[in-house]
Amino acid sequence: MQVSQAAKCDEERELKRQLAVYKEEASRYCLTADCVRTTDDIIRRMDLAVDPCHDFWLYACGGWLRDNRHQPVDGEATGVQHEVDQSVSQSDALYMHGVM
Repeated sequence: MQVSQAAKCDEERELKRQLAVYKEEASRYCLTADCVRTTDDIIRRMDLAVDPCHDFWLYACGGWLRDNRHQPVDGEATGVQHEVDQSVSQSDALYMHGVM
């Protein structure tokens, strides 16, 4: 069975249209390494098993609580900002010692 040239052209146009739709859809998402790492970090801090309508705080923070329940609090604050501050301090120390 031979396919007509017009049918082939129609099929090619449809495939190009679908490709354009897929490209547009994909462009809505940030897939850089930083975005993927940040998304992973946010999701790890959540407890997706908790119904957010029942306990939003536990839903949003339950993963962090689970992962940090045995860590002693060595100051007045703990949490994301504390982790960022520690990471910056460690990076600064490495930089000052010429490791980075």
